[in-house]
Amino acid sequence: MDDVREPHLHITTLAERPELRDEMWGMKDTWPEFTMHDPVGWMLMGRIAAELPEYVLVATDGTGAVVARAFSVPFALHTEGRGELPPRGWDQVLMWAFSDLRHGVAPDTVSAIEINIHADHQGRALSGRMLAAMRANARARGFREVVAPLRPNAKHLEPETPIEEYVLRTRPDGLPHDPWLRVHVRAGGVVEKVCPASMTVSASLEEWRSWTGLPFDARGPVVVPKALVPVHCEPDLGYAVYVEPNVWVRHPLEDSVTDGGREAGTEPAVTDGAAGVPGAAAAAAARVAPSVTAGDRESLTAFLDYQRATLAWKCSGLTPDQLRLKAVPTSGLSLLGLVRHAAEVERGWFANVVRGEGRGALWPRVNGEFADFRVEDADVEEAFAFWHAECDRSRAAAAAVPSLDDTVDFRGETYSLRYVVTHMIEEYARHNGHADLLREAIDGAVGE
Repeated sequence: MDDVREPHLHITTLAERPELRDEMWGMKDTWPEFTMHDPVGWMLMGRIAAELPEYVLVATDGTGAVVARAFSVPFALHTEGRGELPPRGWDQVLMWAFSDLRHGVAPDTVSAIEINIHADHQGRALSGRMLAAMRANARARGFREVVAPLRPNAKHLEPETPIEEYVLRTRPDGLPHDPWLRVHVRAGGVVEKVCPASMTVSASLEEWRSWTGLPFDARGPVVVPKALVPVHCEPDLGYAVYVEPNVWVRHPLEDSVTDGGREAGTEPAVTDGAAGVPGAAAAAAARVAPSVTAGDRESLTAFLDYQRATLAWKCSGLTPDQLRLKAVPTSGLSLLGLVRHAAEVERGWFANVVRGEGRGALWPRVNGEFADFRVEDADVEEAFAFWHAECDRSRAAAAAVPSLDDTVDFRGETYSLRYVVTHMIEEYARHNGHADLLREAIDGAVGE
């Protein structure tokens, strides 16, 4: 299936492209070493590619190189002795799938197992595209539900926070705090419950030391980089055990008529305009008014999210041609151009200034001029996907800075987080004034 939003990305099953198998396995990823030693995964991951290649998706770029893979398995959930999503999550669903395959049990559900993006291609909204393709693949094979034992990808920053508490945390717009959970919810997923023992890695102290570089010489919890919870160490007994909790997410498919074109960063509601653009009701509901009694940090971040949601609202329900329309005769601005510009500004201030990542432009300059506003042939869904993805990255970057008054040096200037957030509010407020005029000129819609 060709990805319609990015003509240079092609997603296919491994059954259709078996020649990609070796490159797929050799793809550079960012999984921590210790996760490779879960015994269930060690035994069964390779069998998915060998025995269920129609449930393995591989994405290649314009050069033909593999940039992402996604594994899923069919299994029988609604059968005797099951019925509920298991507390042992990832391990259990893998064992069920291959037990069912061996005994000829007809599957009724598909479980996501892995979505993995090449280390050099992260930050480009590919995870949401692979999730959408996984859902589409399951529907095409007659399934009505995809489930996922999801590994929250920012939980490792808070290993001592109970996952039951972490998973309930939301942003001002009501979406989950965790970026990977947000991708699933935006794609139509529903968070069901925690699976407390989704993966178990039990190994000798020597193995843990080789994987992590940590001493593992004291009894009790050991905080390990990229681990969602601490590893329990027993030096007198010579071993340490990691029991990883995940989160079960359900993706009903029967009513999701648009998910094949929806990805990370797009709104969860049914659209009534261009694909990937929120419907008017969903966009209005996402505008959460900031608290009138909040402290500095909460107030500033809430106002920035409110301005982001306002731009989405001004674009809601419009067709691609309307979004590209330069509706004010004296201006070269369009709503789509504003969205693309917002994505660039988010990346510039948060990824490059706050985090120092040195990321290049999403749409490089043409003859020295900004390409953000050159929208004649611009892809609407791509623009909204990139914008939402950059907003998510910006929120994570800001949340990682302890104080609004903490500073960073960038190109000879010193900036505080307070300045960056305040500047971004000003940036959006100014362009939302432009968006007001553009929207009224397009279809007469007005509103603050």
